[in-house]
Amino acid sequence: MKGKHMKTKCRYTVMSICVAISLVSGALKVVGVIELEWLAVFAPILAGLAFKLASLLLTLTVILFRWRLRK
Repeated sequence: MKGKHMKTKCRYTVMSICVAISLVSGALKVVGVIELEWLAVFAPILAGLAFKLASLLLTLTVILFRWRLRK
């Protein structure tokens, strides 16, 4: 049971780091300290979401492939 909790904790920690980086970058952009495009500010969040979507699609592909082999 401890292993499952650690996986969940690690998953949320990585996404929290991405959100924190975006928040700091956004605050610095609003204040005028840095001059980045808004896409660059939100890139860590978008990269995290893209990685999650890719892993979901890969998992579904493997499940579908194994299901087709059983038939």
